[in-house]
Amino acid sequence: MLRTFNCGIGMVLVVDEAEAEKVKDALSNAGETVVEIGRIEKQGDAPLLFDNTLGLAQ
Repeated sequence: MLRTFNCGIGMVLVVDEAEAEKVKDALSNAGETVVEIGRIEKQGDAPLLFDNTLGLAQ
């Protein structure tokens, strides 16, 4: 199924944490479904590592 159908995330927005609630509210009020999928955080001096998982609860 994953090879046949586009099961991607869709549109992703990266916003300042201070503005996140305003952005979520605006999108929700416009009829969009909003799901927070993660955060960008500094963890020491290590490079960014993406392990190809999202950890979304079903």
